[in-house]
Amino acid sequence: MFTLPVWKSLPKWSRVLPIITYLIIAITTFHFVKDTQGRRYVRLADIIRIPGIMYFLFGFGWLVLTGLGKLSQLITRNHCEPSSLSQKPSIRNQMVILGSVLLTYIISTFISWYLEFIDLQINLIVLTVIYCMLFLLLPASIGSVLLSQLFD
Repeated sequence: MFTLPVWKSLPKWSRVLPIITYLIIAITTFHFVKDTQGRRYVRLADIIRIPGIMYFLFGFGWLVLTGLGKLSQLITRNHCEPSSLSQKPSIRNQMVILGSVLLTYIISTFISWYLEFIDLQINLIVLTVIYCMLFLLLPASIGSVLLSQLFD
């Protein structure tokens, strides 16, 4: 947000205004949200917890993808002929790679469905972390490594 050109002409102290505005709106909104016992502000921690989990998973995902990228480069450099590195995979290999990416997505979706089907009695925040990690580790990371073989 702060890369928009409008922020370059404003003073640096004005960058806290969106954060303060967000907090005022969020706290005011949570004043009207009551739980079953009539208590207010019970869910207020979620406006910190949920984005915090997403930022953590973004950093963790970046580490996983960077590690897999380095591992892929290391394996490719040590086990492939230099002339074969510049060649594109055959159509058959491309279909196998795309099928593998689709399979990881299907497996991730099936596991998510199964967790809902057995009706795990888990806290919503914990379930969010499980689903995000599941998607991050299966289709996102493995799929990106497989797809990088097609587009390098």
